[in-house]
Amino acid sequence: MTSLYRRLLLMTLLPACLLSLVLALYFSFAGLRALEDELLQRGEDIVRYMAPSSEYGVVSGNWLSLQGMVQGAVQQPDVRAAAVVNRDGRVVAVSGRVNLGAEYLKAPLHGVAQVASGKDWIAFAAPIYRSRAGNGVFIDEPGQAGAEAPVQVGQVFVELDKSGLAERQRQLLLRALGILMVALALTVYFVARLARDLVQPVTHLVEAVRAMAAGHFDVRVAEVSPDELGELEQGFNRMAEYIGDVHRNLQDRIDEATALLTYQARHDALTGLVNRREFETRLEAAIRVAQAGGESSAVLFIDLDRFKRVNDTSGHIAGDELLRQLARQLQSRLRQSDTLARLGGDEFAVLLSGCSLENAQKQAEALCRLVAGFHFSWQDKVFTVGASIGVVSVDGKSRSVSQVLSAGDAACYAAKAGGRNRVEVYEPQGQEARPLATPELWRERIEMALAEDQLAYQAQPLRALNPDAWQRQLFELTALVHDRQGKPLLVPIECIERDELAPQLDLRLLTASGDCLGRIEAAGKGADLLCVLRLSTAALGDAQHREKLLAGIAGLGQRAAALCLMFSEESALQYPTQMQQLCERLHGLGCRVGLDDFGGWLGSLEHLHALTPDFIRISPTLTRDVGESRSAAALVRAVVEIAAEHGIATIASSVDALAALQRLQELGMAYAQGRVVAPREPLECWLEGAVLRRL
Repeated sequence: MTSLYRRLLLMTLLPACLLSLVLALYFSFAGLRALEDELLQRGEDIVRYMAPSSEYGVVSGNWLSLQGMVQGAVQQPDVRAAAVVNRDGRVVAVSGRVNLGAEYLKAPLHGVAQVASGKDWIAFAAPIYRSRAGNGVFIDEPGQAGAEAPVQVGQVFVELDKSGLAERQRQLLLRALGILMVALALTVYFVARLARDLVQPVTHLVEAVRAMAAGHFDVRVAEVSPDELGELEQGFNRMAEYIGDVHRNLQDRIDEATALLTYQARHDALTGLVNRREFETRLEAAIRVAQAGGESSAVLFIDLDRFKRVNDTSGHIAGDELLRQLARQLQSRLRQSDTLARLGGDEFAVLLSGCSLENAQKQAEALCRLVAGFHFSWQDKVFTVGASIGVVSVDGKSRSVSQVLSAGDAACYAAKAGGRNRVEVYEPQGQEARPLATPELWRERIEMALAEDQLAYQAQPLRALNPDAWQRQLFELTALVHDRQGKPLLVPIECIERDELAPQLDLRLLTASGDCLGRIEAAGKGADLLCVLRLSTAALGDAQHREKLLAGIAGLGQRAAALCLMFSEESALQYPTQMQQLCERLHGLGCRVGLDDFGGWLGSLEHLHALTPDFIRISPTLTRDVGESRSAAALVRAVVEIAAEHGIATIASSVDALAALQRLQELGMAYAQGRVVAPREPLECWLEGAVLRRL
């Protein structure tokens, strides 16, 4: 049984046993004492009786009567010997074997007393006095008040056998011990039963509590006990039922929270798409399948263009809503087996399972058109954004997730460097002027190129689609840096806009354009050339940098008339007052002014009159689908016509298809720029081949 049962037995039986033992010992010793006292009293009574009865025989010398008396005394139980002695101590009557010595027989007595004892006998004696006439006292005790000194005439001796007393005492002890054992047995029985009745329900409760502690919340105890134990059993069952309900509810909440945490760990909180961690996990699985000889896949890296404009003008709430709506639009164009993820900020990625590189490029073009045609309305504004998409194949040559991500970043930056809102397929080798993978590497390379004066430059001619309206030939001058192998890397516009090194790049571009125009002027050629430079936002936001630019332009003298300085529409609207003042001063120096990436807002046309640019380079999001979409063509036509009314020439960038070029010419576009018109080439090569030798 349980330790509680043993403790209860011990606590109950030990006092009972001790009490029973004490009582048994007490009554046993009391009984033994009573038996002994009874024997002593009996001996005294016998001699007390025999003493007066022997007076006559002693006084008269009738020894025969005395002998009969002592023989009759010996016949009494436990009397083993009796004797009568006269005054001289001579035995005058005796019966049985007397153990007393002569010294006891002759010793004077002063009353009834126990005179001697042995191992199995005890002797009593009483004096025999001469009786007095008229006095009813047969034996006068010496010293008795009012009594005269008696005359002792003899003594009576009686020896009692103690063996009977010992036997009676032994029987008494045995009976007491038997009673004690029976009492203890009954006590043990009743106490054990009582303890069992008390402990068994408690034991069941303890076992039930242990089962609940082990997680078995459906355990119950039988409600069979009476009184308080029964109430305790009922209370436990009610408590167990309540705890079980609470545990089930808590477990349901834990399961829901665990599922929610698992979902949140794998998904983006804003858009509900899978996050970067989950995307990398699925990408790693796709790489393993491809490395094992399974089907190939492809990854699209999507970086939104002009998204910052939405946050800056309408707040991050508007930007978040744009991302949510755009995520739903992108998801609707993908297969169920494809994975769309938000990597962070305005960067998305798509894992196209079992998709060839050619089909992935087509899908990327479709998503690029989808984003370009997406119009986001917020309060009183309507925004359009673009997407620069990098395409990377996931095949047996793919080594790791980081390698695929790095390749995707490179392709995505290449798309931005090519004019944004376009698709670029990653080419591991032979890709000229490819961008660096990360902004950190860009900063490192640009700082090195500036410090060591190792910037390179390239030119890209623009084609006049309406020669009757404009007689100038335009070309754009851009900067390059070199990687460790000496290959040229095109600096993306995005890096120029967001890096604090942009003012230095602006000044270097201005110096390079002045040198280029000086060489053309010295050769007496290119009088109708116009050099287009895209400057950073710092030219408007930084007054000190703006003054340095104006001083540099003023130092060019007449060559300033061959410059067209481009500013992004976003920066112009961010600093409208500075833009107006700078336009006036640049026009005063003979420079032309242009707005780049024009049309990101559908309300952009309202600002043309206030900003008074000479050129606007229309965003590829407006011109990409002019060959296929009537609405896109109508929108471009409206922009061209409104710009013409203000005397502004229009430029279409990133024109990569001949059909689009022809359609733009039909719509009245003044200039076009892109791979279908002329590729980018090193400035020296272009000067020697297309300008100095040809003109």
